[in-house]
Amino acid sequence: MKRGNIGILIATAAYLTYKVIESRKILQLKGKIVLITGGSRGLGLVLARQLSKQGADVIICARQQDTLDKAVDQVSALGGKITAFQCDVSNKAAVEKLIDEVTAKHGKIDVLINNAGVIQVGPERLMRTEEYQEALDINLWGAIHTTLAVLPHMRTRKQGHIVNITSIGAKVSVPHLLPYSVSKFAMAGFSEGLNASLKEDNVQVTTVYPGLMRTGSHHHIEVFGDKSKEFSWFSILGTHPLLSVRAEKAASIIINAFCRGKNEVIISVPAKIAIKLKAMCPGLISNTLSAINYLLPSAKGPKGDKSKGYESHSQVAPSILTVLGEKAALSNNQL
Repeated sequence: MKRGNIGILIATAAYLTYKVIESRKILQLKGKIVLITGGSRGLGLVLARQLSKQGADVIICARQQDTLDKAVDQVSALGGKITAFQCDVSNKAAVEKLIDEVTAKHGKIDVLINNAGVIQVGPERLMRTEEYQEALDINLWGAIHTTLAVLPHMRTRKQGHIVNITSIGAKVSVPHLLPYSVSKFAMAGFSEGLNASLKEDNVQVTTVYPGLMRTGSHHHIEVFGDKSKEFSWFSILGTHPLLSVRAEKAASIIINAFCRGKNEVIISVPAKIAIKLKAMCPGLISNTLSAINYLLPSAKGPKGDKSKGYESHSQVAPSILTVLGEKAALSNNQL
């Protein structure tokens, strides 16, 4: 046999061995206990559907019992295993009680997905300390509370997965989303540092940076200022097929990422481009964002005056311009 052929055989054997070893590292979801915060609607609900379909025993938590009940009915109708707990993740005592109840019932939590979040949309000059506090309480402290409560169990077992859903807003801070971006930047720092710290405990942390997703969440944003205009631009851009991805696709990418033990995943081509440009040309991105800020609705009304997205509809949203977002809202328990 020629030396070249021997080399090819050795390389092929090495590659196949590597693939076998890698496949054994992939987390098998059947029978795993997965806790999803903010799991009653939107991305959290889509994750619950997909995880239960793959055989996971899913636990969801959220603040509103009625949306939890609808989510349970929806996933159960598909044949999935799901349990719901009413819990406000910004409340440390409530979170600790939740983790105690889940571990008492199931004996463990294999995967924690920190997905709960709030989005405030409006001009910076209308944002009070209270808006920043709310974003930090839910988006950041919610993830910290759940993580610190579940970590002792994972450390004892020397295994576990923590998935933190941040945002493109944790890499590029966009105008009219300042409290949200502040909280997501902080959450990303917590998640990345946590990943480095928990390697010795064999606990995997995956930080997720989604771009715009069609989850239907625009109906539940908090809107400030010229509310109908703020809702319009956010919902139109956030549901545009060239700028956003389907919630189902995003959920599939997230599940594949943490099952394969990835430290980080960025979802959507526009998000990847924006992050690379920010790293390469920070001045250009800064000037571009300043220009965008001039094009967004001007400050209107007093500070603290807010409405929900579903209270801020206009002639252009919902409309044919947001039809994909409305379909997602209907499918994902957002209406």
